[in-house]
Parts: sequence; structure tokens; C-alpha cells
Amino acid sequence: MKPYIIGREAEDELIDALVKHARRWSKSGWDLHAEFLKAFDAICRQPAAFPSVGWGTRMYSMHPLPFVIYYVELPDAVWIYAVPHKNRRFGYWRRRRPPRS
Repeated sequence: MKPYIIGREAEDELIDALVKHARRWSKSGWDLHAEFLKAFDAICRQPAAFPSVGWGTRMYSMHPLPFVIYYVELPDAVWIYAVPHKNRRFGYWRRRRPPRS
């Protein structure tokens, strides 16, 4: 299993999702955080198992939750670079680049 790296912008999106979830549902964001961790684990176990959206990018839909995880499999890790709400405009993340080794 490869480790994952979360890009700065994706980390900001994840934190924003957790905060909004906690505010909207008046409870801790830990339940949503646990779902994200399960998704990251599934991606790292089988990165090629999820649909390709082009440009070397794959997506993991967190159904029934309204989030998608966009990632690229690198030689030694999985780079998670976008964690948008499903209603966010597709492709806004295309200019993000993986970290240098």
C-alpha cells in the first residue's frame, strides 16, 4: 500500500468541508473525517481501481456524501490534490501540480 500526500489546496478544502459539516449539522466533524480517512485508505490500497477522468487523474466518489477526491498515482505515493463538494465546477483543479520528489 502506498502512502498518500495531501496537497495544500486539497488540505484547505478538506478542512473547509469538516468545518462546514460541523456547523451545519451541529456536531463534530470527526464522523466526516473518519469517512475521508476510509476513502484515502481505499485509494491507497487500489489506486488504479477508480475511474479515470483524464490527465492521469482518477476520482473517488464518496457516495452518499457529496464529496469527490481527485488524485494521481505517483511512483512512491498517491497525491491527493482536490477534495471538492460535488457541486463544484469540474476541472478547476487542473493547474495543480504534484510535489517535487
